[in-house]
Amino acid sequence: MLRNLILSCSLLVAQQVCTAQNLSGKQWQDAIGDWYPWIKQFHPGYGYYVSAQQLDSQFYRLRNLFSENSTISEWEAYTALKTFVAGMQCGHSELYAKQGSPVSRSIKLIPYSGQIRVLRGDSMVKTGDRVYCIQNTSADSIYRTLRNWVSIDGFHEASRDYFLSRSLYLNQWLEHSASPQKDWDLTLIHQQDTLHYCLTSQAPVKPRVRNRNFIKNPKIQNLEQINDSTVLLSIRQFNAGLHVFTRLKILRKIKRLNPSLLILDLRDNPGGRISAALHYLRFFINQTCEFEVYRKKTTQSVPFKLRFLLKFSDRYFNLHARHIQKQDTQFYQYQLKPYQNKGYKGKLTVLINKGTFSAAVLLASYLKLRPNTRFIGSETGGGADGCNAGVFYHYRFKHLPFTYRLPLYRMVQHNPQNTQGRGLLPDIECQYELMERLLKKDKEMEAALKHSFN
Repeated sequence: MLRNLILSCSLLVAQQVCTAQNLSGKQWQDAIGDWYPWIKQFHPGYGYYVSAQQLDSQFYRLRNLFSENSTISEWEAYTALKTFVAGMQCGHSELYAKQGSPVSRSIKLIPYSGQIRVLRGDSMVKTGDRVYCIQNTSADSIYRTLRNWVSIDGFHEASRDYFLSRSLYLNQWLEHSASPQKDWDLTLIHQQDTLHYCLTSQAPVKPRVRNRNFIKNPKIQNLEQINDSTVLLSIRQFNAGLHVFTRLKILRKIKRLNPSLLILDLRDNPGGRISAALHYLRFFINQTCEFEVYRKKTTQSVPFKLRFLLKFSDRYFNLHARHIQKQDTQFYQYQLKPYQNKGYKGKLTVLINKGTFSAAVLLASYLKLRPNTRFIGSETGGGADGCNAGVFYHYRFKHLPFTYRLPLYRMVQHNPQNTQGRGLLPDIECQYELMERLLKKDKEMEAALKHSFN
């Protein structure tokens, strides 16, 4: 009897696995047909970068991509939907799929500047070698496919390369394009000779344990005195770890040191809590700044979790901003005044790059108006005119094993230098070659210390 029970459970699990791996076209159409009205109803960027008519037309083509009688794999569904989500031009719209255990490989690949190169080699393949073909698919074609998966704010084509260089999308592609034994056939150019190489997976990698002691983690925040007249403040994210008392401690120390030059490092800062970014902003600015936050109103019934999230968020914005009555939107206006006799008035150098995003760009964008301030690095990944973010709702698809991150608010910044579809541009630009990155050069910091402050 026990044997029969185990056999029945095994068959049930096998059926669930088969169902998870293959979907019918009708399941596909039902799933995204239920999902898209949420975009039209709640997404604050709907019709902003891409017109509503154009987006609707793209959706109907997506819905009819698979007929009701066809059978599709999860991977086909994911790639089609991933491309559509990225086409919304909203960096906070993201599609997640449940991933298996990552595998270890003898060499590591990286998409970089339109090519796929070797980031970590072995005895046969050297670091920096260019990959021409993977599994009989050209590397250029793979790069273009992966580039269409990257969700960005506006039309920041340069920032796509940055997010691709993190290799997350390439790892997904490799996992689904491998043979059952998890082998990949590579064709590389090695010392100007063509090399055919079989890349074999090794044991699964143990997931890293996340360090939750943010306050003592120097990777999140760090204040360092470079010399008698220069202080470096590095902020890697505006998250829960940047507790208000920790921020006050940092700002008081800067005020006590009173450097003639303060370097604010916002590179690779993906953003985080708006309140943390605004706390620092008030410390640096010398004039009142304004920006708006709004969301679409809805009269339809919504799930309890979303209704609670919207009410809680609206109350938060009511406490920190002025509520303006609008017919079809909830509208909040922020007015940020500088700290009186507490802020930093000296020379400020801000380091930015393509990984500076969301709340980090909110902070940096208003520092453009500040006197005695210069920017070094590359164009930010986040938009200088604002972004769709603030609060998120995670929507689970019917029939599909995916989760969609839906932004609910839009921030609109007032800055004379804002340009829709562009990030914040530096005064001194720094670009990296692949070998410079592998050698971990810090060209922005070198430029900040080398070039005299006008």
